[in-house]
Amino acid sequence: MDVGARQGSEGRPIILIVHNKRDVIPSMCEQFRGHLGSHRVSTIRAARRVLQGPRTIVGAILDPQLSDGSGFGLLPDLRTKAPEMPILMISGHCDINSINAAHLADVAIVARQNCVPNLKHFANQVQTALACASDQLGQAMAEIAQHNHLSDREQQLLTVAVHGIPRGRLALKLGLSENTIKSQIRSLLDKTNKPNLSEVVWLVHRHSERL
Repeated sequence: MDVGARQGSEGRPIILIVHNKRDVIPSMCEQFRGHLGSHRVSTIRAARRVLQGPRTIVGAILDPQLSDGSGFGLLPDLRTKAPEMPILMISGHCDINSINAAHLADVAIVARQNCVPNLKHFANQVQTALACASDQLGQAMAEIAQHNHLSDREQQLLTVAVHGIPRGRLALKLGLSENTIKSQIRSLLDKTNKPNLSEVVWLVHRHSERL
C-alpha cells in the first residue's frame, strides 16, 4: 500500500504530489496552506487511484522517475482530469531527455535542489487557474456543454481551445492522437452546429458576456 501524506479537509481541492523523496514533501505542502490541501503518493498506480476518486485536483507535482515508471506516463491521465491543470516536474536529475519531453508537453521541470522559489511560483499558478475556473467563462462552458450534450472528451477539448491553445497543439496538450482530435472536433462542431472550432470558442465568450 502506498503511504500518502495528506493535508487539509477532504472537501478542499488538492494538489496531487507524486514523488519518491519524502524530504521534499514538507516544503512542497507548505506552499499550499490555506485554501488547498495536498495528497502525496509515490507510485503511478496510487496516483491513478486518486485521479479516479471524487477529490477535486487542481494541480500536480510529479517526479519523472518513479518506482513503477516515469511520471510522464501520468500526463494523459492528468490532462483528461483537467486539461488546464498546472503541472510541475521536480527531478533530482534533470537529464536532457526529461527536459525536452517536459517542454513538448508544456510542463515545467526544475531541479529538486533549492526549488522552494519554484514551488511558490507554482502555487501562484494554481491559485490563478482556480480563479479562472470559477469565473463566468467556466460557467458559460458548463452551460454550453450541458445544452449540447457534450461528452467529457469534447468538454476537455473545448476547455483547452477556449484557453487559447492552437489547434495544431491540441493533440499534444491532451495526450491524444491527431485522428482522435479530428474526430472529437467534428463531433463538437456537429453538436454545436458551428462551422469551425473558432466559432465554438466565440460562442462560449459571447455566452459568458450575457451571464
